[in-house]
Amino acid sequence: IGMHILEAILQDDSGISNICSPVCDHLLKELMRTWDHLVTLLAVDQDFSPRLLFHVIRCYVLLCNNVGGYRIITEGLPDPIISGSFHDIAEKFPVIGSLLRQLLLTVGRTNNCILASESINLQV
Repeated sequence: IGMHILEAILQDDSGISNICSPVCDHLLKELMRTWDHLVTLLAVDQDFSPRLLFHVIRCYVLLCNNVGGYRIITEGLPDPIISGSFHDIAEKFPVIGSLLRQLLLTVGRTNNCILASESINLQV
């Protein structure tokens, strides 16, 4: 439920502006640390909760809509997202794969494994 609340806040202009404001910089950094830890755990046990991974990635994508959010994401995107650790889950759940590709392309971190699977899917 907490991730749904965060998504709703990030989808609202005033909500994302507040979270990404310099006054709340500590809040955003703590949120990023929490997500980093969560993504690392999900990379170890990918069967645990694909749905949770979906919501975390979606929150990263939503944060990219704000200049401050974009900056902090480009500086601290978790390694499992960048390294292709979620390749198998991205293939198993196309919606997660699509969000992951969108995030990586948005922040300029192309992941050849994830992008290659997209081109294969488009050719079929």
